[in-house]
Amino acid sequence: MISSGGGNCVKRLSNEVWKEITVKNICKSPDAKFADLKQMADYYRNNMMQPTEDWLKSLTDNQPKDLWITNFICGEANISREPENGKFCKNLHQRRRTAKLVKEARALLEAEDFGKYHTFREILEKTIDMTKDLKGFGSLCCYDFSLRYGFNRDILPKEVYIHAGTSIGLECLEYIWPSIEIKKDKKFGSMIEDLSTLPKEIADLGALHIENFLCVFHDHLLRYENYLRGLAGDKGPNYGVYKNVKNKNGTRELKDESMRRQLDEIYRLAKKKA
Repeated sequence: MISSGGGNCVKRLSNEVWKEITVKNICKSPDAKFADLKQMADYYRNNMMQPTEDWLKSLTDNQPKDLWITNFICGEANISREPENGKFCKNLHQRRRTAKLVKEARALLEAEDFGKYHTFREILEKTIDMTKDLKGFGSLCCYDFSLRYGFNRDILPKEVYIHAGTSIGLECLEYIWPSIEIKKDKKFGSMIEDLSTLPKEIADLGALHIENFLCVFHDHLLRYENYLRGLAGDKGPNYGVYKNVKNKNGTRELKDESMRRQLDEIYRLAKKKA
């Protein structure tokens, strides 16, 4: 999952780009103009694919090689920082990782010759094994490091690995496209190995970008899902997937009340149209 945050060290996506993907502009209303999968995928393909790849390249471009592992861990170019003194520039995904943890992870990962691995899965598996005892360096950190390292060796994931916000987007997409085949793996967690089981609108994006798409567009996918639920006369807005939390009664609900109200309105108008 590739974040838009992480400070001002590398300006990846312009404010204008992010403004364009807000609900106000993408999901205008639950009618004929309501954003569907094709609109979302086309927007990602035309406006976000290249900036994402440019950001991944920035972690090594004009960066001394002794900073590459640090940059892959942190997700930002640290050439202007003082990593040896614990002053790291960190991506939004790694913003809560302490300087101590970053140093410990760097010491472990710099000691490994990753050049002997030739598939993304090998890189990810080794990263997981090496950092399993580092508290706070979880599955998303392992995936992010492996993706950043692999990208800069032209080694890309062939499977879509599911983490955090990506899992929210996938839950929505499962309603929209029920034929998706999801595999559960003891080491790697949930993943999609057969990309052909995904909707054709996004299947050709490739695993790297599909993972990112599901994360970035999970709120838009939620609105589209609820619009379809309204048309189908389904049970109503799928509150559970947005924040994926449980209340005292064990049922999942949205924390964001404004989102709840928007979904109520989307569902009401769609049901009325149906």
